[in-house]
Amino acid sequence: MPFPPPSRGRSGPRRRTLLVGAFALAGCSAPESDTEKADRGPSAAGLARARAARDSASLVTRYDAVIAALPELAERLAPLRAEVALQVKAFGGKVPPVGGPGSSPAPTASSAPPVPADVPGALAELAARERLLTDRRTKALLKLPGESARLMASVAAAGAAHAYLLAQGQKQAQPQAEAEAQTDGKSGEEPSRAEATSRADTRSVLAALQAALAAEHAAVYGYGVVGGRIGAGRQSEARAAYDAHRARRDELERTVQDLGGRPVAAGAAYALPFAVSGPADAVRLAAELEDRIAGVYSDLVRAAEGDRRAAAAVALRDAAVRAVRWRGSGVAFPGLAERAAATPAAPTPHT
Repeated sequence: MPFPPPSRGRSGPRRRTLLVGAFALAGCSAPESDTEKADRGPSAAGLARARAARDSASLVTRYDAVIAALPELAERLAPLRAEVALQVKAFGGKVPPVGGPGSSPAPTASSAPPVPADVPGALAELAARERLLTDRRTKALLKLPGESARLMASVAAAGAAHAYLLAQGQKQAQPQAEAEAQTDGKSGEEPSRAEATSRADTRSVLAALQAALAAEHAAVYGYGVVGGRIGAGRQSEARAAYDAHRARRDELERTVQDLGGRPVAAGAAYALPFAVSGPADAVRLAAELEDRIAGVYSDLVRAAEGDRRAAAAVALRDAAVRAVRWRGSGVAFPGLAERAAATPAAPTPHT
């Protein structure tokens, strides 16, 4: 049975979907519908993107301030700073120059709080700022038209991945920074399930759900391979990811049935994207699986609304964080294949 790519007609051989094919078209941008173009405007997508650009510009400025105060962190923080700068541009903003203030309302040198003098404190503060923006954007995307929501979900996922990387080897964020993140992220109202059902195109949502389900089938199979080749030190991590994908697969099957669909079945076997002969290959495969899973959930964010969109955004975020756990580095736009070329090459995964 061929894999139904989201927002497109069926394609590919009339046979059980291969692992490579199951993800081939996931995470690719599709043209906006006439309805979405009509809904788009300064009161929704335009204002949200402008706010996101300002927030990201402010974050770039903070990275610069930390690097200036603690030069020993420059190598570690430079890739994250570069990814946030790409996000500023994606939202239509201007990247602030190194050492200069960000665009309003980014803090100036005189108004910004001082950088913590110690490395753990500085990293914890940056992680808290990344989490603050992740929470804010996860709420904002619920009210945006599809493609804008998809970009917002991707950047929110990247922020969660950054927070994970910043927290590696560190204690939890400073209480004051954590309180700021938790308080600031609570504004906004989520659309009701009835609103989402009335606005969303059920057929498009069902197709995107089926695509995600097919991808989860492939991920479950892929993690079975990972578990058989991964080193002993990362077995528990592989098992946790395997269980998480099984749980999402089961939930997607129920959701498809709730919408009157027949859940796409798993293939008996899947062709891997490359040979997996040892622990290093297994880590590489795990990261690849998460990257591709992120793609199908970004498409589901675009197609769905309300609770289903929120759940897809969480799944995208989880995939982005698992990918950086495996690879040791992130990307600027998890799940957005059309923006992959903008992200610098990642280092070799650690086993």
